Amino acid sequence: MRPTISLKDVFGAVVYCPRPSSSACRWIPPGNPFLNSLTGGQLVLAGETAVLCSRGVSTPAALQLLADGGFSPPLNLHRFKTAEEHLEHMRILAQSDRPIVLNHSHPPDELDPDCCWISPDLLNYLNNKANLPELVPMENIPPRRVYTAEELKKDLLRVKLPVVLKAAVDETSGGGADVRVCLNAYQLKRALGRFSNTGQIIVESFLDMAANYCLNYAIMPDGNAVFLGGAEQVIDKRRIYHGNWIVAQPSLPPAALDLGAKIAARGAALGYYGLLGIDIAVLPDELVVAYDLNYRANGSTVALVFSDSIFCRTGASVMRLRSWTGQAGYKPLLKAAYRALHSGFFLPLWSYDPSADGYMNSPARIGGLILGNTRQEIQVFESEIAAMGLK
Repeated sequence: MRPTISLKDVFGAVVYCPRPSSSACRWIPPGNPFLNSLTGGQLVLAGETAVLCSRGVSTPAALQLLADGGFSPPLNLHRFKTAEEHLEHMRILAQSDRPIVLNHSHPPDELDPDCCWISPDLLNYLNNKANLPELVPMENIPPRRVYTAEELKKDLLRVKLPVVLKAAVDETSGGGADVRVCLNAYQLKRALGRFSNTGQIIVESFLDMAANYCLNYAIMPDGNAVFLGGAEQVIDKRRIYHGNWIVAQPSLPPAALDLGAKIAARGAALGYYGLLGIDIAVLPDELVVAYDLNYRANGSTVALVFSDSIFCRTGASVMRLRSWTGQAGYKPLLKAAYRALHSGFFLPLWSYDPSADGYMNSPARIGGLILGNTRQEIQVFESEIAAMGLK
């Protein structure tokens, strides 16, 4: 399998550090096992690039699974187990002449900002949901209003439901932890309580989406934005992300592609270079709006840059990107992954054995692609994988 772009192509000689800080992750799903598992997502793009990753995503069995799926193994891994080891290794690596690429900003007392590929302050600014109007044309922004917590408490009865509440913070976020969909007054009150300690809260209209995409870009050091592809997002009624649909011949709306290019150019003008994912909704009247920006590798990034190679090699025309957990431990999860791989309808992109990091009571996890020629066929394959014990 060959990607259309690699970490080295985007960043050059750097150290890639995808794990969030344990002391600055209140807007990410909690738990060190989950944070460690995030370090496996881009290993198949690593090649010679130095990557700081957990032992759990890079065990011999985990790397062999990727190789058996047809992916080139990463060649320069620096491994840790605990949050403390992660910081220790990152500080040591920062003493080299290679800049540190962060997916999630770290506090300055943990990592000198001067060692970073992108300033943590800029990373926080670009990902702060309050700053969307600085990066997106006004006509392509969902109806929204920015409040302080106290202002929203006073105005709560005038908020028209349903709405989406979003924490606007200069901290890293992701996984839906900073977003709450409010369909009724009770949910609105609970969401306000969850976000009461944030600097600002965004009240955004609940969008009626005709289509929903994540457009991916690589903004190169020369400022040129390379379009990596677009994936249809799978989200539930709470706007929680559950993976993507990727097709061999996508028909992405030209207006969405035009909007994505404008947003990427604005990020580059502010000094950002790296990976970018833009969540764009197409409304029933065909207006396109950008409702979230993620200046980092996204869930669909790896699948998109390998999609041409995968479609060519397998003959599939549709892929479903998602992740699974295995409550019985890593070995049964690995056995199920190989059964699906040998059946020809599954490709692994990463896996995580929490016991390798010392977390004995956490579920094993795996992410990958289900391959087929129709969505209905893939749904049958999903049922087969569930019967193997992966949920």
